Amino acid sequence: MHTKSAEDDDTVYNYYQIGDKVRHHGGVNSIEKYDKSKDDIIFCNACASINDIQDDYCHRCKCPLLK
Repeated sequence: MHTKSAEDDDTVYNYYQIGDKVRHHGGVNSIEKYDKSKDDIIFCNACASINDIQDDYCHRCKCPLLK
């Protein structure tokens, strides 16, 4: 079991819902939602930046976004 802390961060807190299926990427220590079909944003698994769901690459670090 992995936990995600989002103190004082509404965006991260509201991104995940109870019951969402997620996977943990240990190499970059991030959590990815399986179903992002209803989302407007996506978090970069490499640098945690918020990106538009339509983007294919992170605006900050240029890594591919996992969709």
